[in-house]
Amino acid sequence: MFEVLDPGSLMLVEDLGRPGWASVAVSPSGAADLGSFRLANRLVGNHPEAAALETIGGFGVRFTKACYVAVTGAATVLALDGSPRPGNALLSCGTGHVLEAAFPSSGLRSYLAIRGGVAASSVLGSRSHDVLSGLGPPPPARGDLVETARMMAEFPDVEVAPIHPSQPGPFAVLPGPQTGWLVGPLEGSFRVLPDSNRIAIRLSGEPIELRNETEVPPQGLVRGAVQVTADGQLVVFGPDHPTTGGYPVVGVIAGRHLDRLAQLRPGEAVVLRQADS
Repeated sequence: MFEVLDPGSLMLVEDLGRPGWASVAVSPSGAADLGSFRLANRLVGNHPEAAALETIGGFGVRFTKACYVAVTGAATVLALDGSPRPGNALLSCGTGHVLEAAFPSSGLRSYLAIRGGVAASSVLGSRSHDVLSGLGPPPPARGDLVETARMMAEFPDVEVAPIHPSQPGPFAVLPGPQTGWLVGPLEGSFRVLPDSNRIAIRLSGEPIELRNETEVPPQGLVRGAVQVTADGQLVVFGPDHPTTGGYPVVGVIAGRHLDRLAQLRPGEAVVLRQADS
């Protein structure tokens, strides 16, 4: 159990979210960077279905019971009672200890897992907080006590994970339902706009030209779907995505690049290239 001293943008997430509700326009939600989320849970020996906390920027918590935790994801500086501690590692925290995370030097989202997982009630089969619908447990506020569950497995054989930094390069784009509407290939350089979030990443660049201006009837989306808006700009949907809003879906970011997509910061450059297959 721990007390939230600085909530930053902490919110509860889990792995697979809430499958089976797309027919009523409720997205699966879940962790934006699934690889980092899963690593945090593995480091503390949690069951894969245990919930953890996702944040943009820093946070601060005080432990009210001794426990094990891990922080993964963006490159942030950690301190336990003022002493530096490594990320991507198993940390032993005693009663009264304070763990603080600074704003990351690179990347965007960090994950805080505690052994046993975070205890919370599910909504429509998920404990993830959905930014778009507001479903799920509310984000913890300053002074809140966060309870732990008992979704534990065996500890891993390592205490520090050897992390290879994400390789820069183009994001591969697979065909979408309306790829045939494009005048040219969906390729080029873009910038991440500040109003991006877990619902979608908005990109700014040369307007995309379409052969067809017909409005698309509402239909389901997947994480990574790329939509062209009325002004020719691109929107790449995240874990809390809606259904289509009348705009065509001209591509889908390849699954192997979705975790890297979740770590993009406003202003960063994004290069899109059509996938080979």
